[in-house]
Amino acid sequence: MKQLLVYYYRVVHFEGGHFTQAKPDQVLPRDVIQPTKTQTQAMDEIMAALTVEDAEEAKLALKHAIRRLYLALICHTVGSVPFKSPVLSFCTMLSRKVCGKGWGLWEEPGNFNSHLSALTWVAQLVIFDYACFHKQDDEDQIPVFLARMCKKFFQQLAETPFGHILQWRLYLFKVGKAAIAKHQARWSLDRQTVEYWGIELQMTQVLQLVLSEYQKAHSLLWDKLLFGAKDLIPMESWRLKDDLDLEDFGGSWLSHPSNSEFLNGAELALFRRIQGNPKLQAMFLTMAADRSVALCPKAMKIYKAHAQDFLKPVLVLAHVAPGLPLRASELLSVMWRNTARQRHMLMWEKLVM
Repeated sequence: MKQLLVYYYRVVHFEGGHFTQAKPDQVLPRDVIQPTKTQTQAMDEIMAALTVEDAEEAKLALKHAIRRLYLALICHTVGSVPFKSPVLSFCTMLSRKVCGKGWGLWEEPGNFNSHLSALTWVAQLVIFDYACFHKQDDEDQIPVFLARMCKKFFQQLAETPFGHILQWRLYLFKVGKAAIAKHQARWSLDRQTVEYWGIELQMTQVLQLVLSEYQKAHSLLWDKLLFGAKDLIPMESWRLKDDLDLEDFGGSWLSHPSNSEFLNGAELALFRRIQGNPKLQAMFLTMAADRSVALCPKAMKIYKAHAQDFLKPVLVLAHVAPGLPLRASELLSVMWRNTARQRHMLMWEKLVM
């Protein structure tokens, strides 16, 4: 609504208008817009409030004047010339792209509909605020007042600014459903190459990607995170036991009794590895001020960075390797099944992602 207020000031109220003619016979928005007497008076009150010297008095006067202007913009009829309304004229500006790719072109139906939806929502808040302000002495009359206002100005058959906007939204919903996606993936005839946004991907490259990410993850895990340890007990997911009911009592598969064979002493396995290797001792262990042995903060920071680097190829493998890739909105969400067909699962911090 602030943008609408600025638009009204620059295009309607400001002498000379905001737009300039490219041709002598060009019709500008100012030539079509016909502000009502109430709108003009409310704008004059806003300008007068800005000249009041007392700050508190000016703030109160400005607040009331802006409220009256908003209501005047919402609550009036336009008849058979809809764009004489400043609100509908403002909507035409929202229908064009003003920046980025496609500048000056029409907005997509869904995007333009979002603008209209936001404008409608705020206008309803303005009316509700007005009702609460003027009926504060009799709150029982607020619903009656709102029903009367909506019936007169906020329904699709009304020849009012928001009557037209509600009609436009219905048209946009219909058009939006029939719109064809602009960016579609295209397959080659042999079904071995897919093109999307000018980028080609061959199916053989998917296998190369999986192999490359697996090798990277394997190297980071064994060389950087496990320090090349070969005496660790290998774990296989199917051999691990889990009981989700234990979570209510602060437990997890890490504390499940059936997993003790694999997890016994696991919390100190890497520390023992550091103690048994002079090179790792020099890297990770340092002497504290009290002559005690402590872990080197700098080395731990590097170790954590390696852990983050390890998660990146693992995420790619979890996303691509099992089969149908996850949708972008599901990649790191808690949803793992949204149809009868199972998709992927990703374990993170003892949670199914």
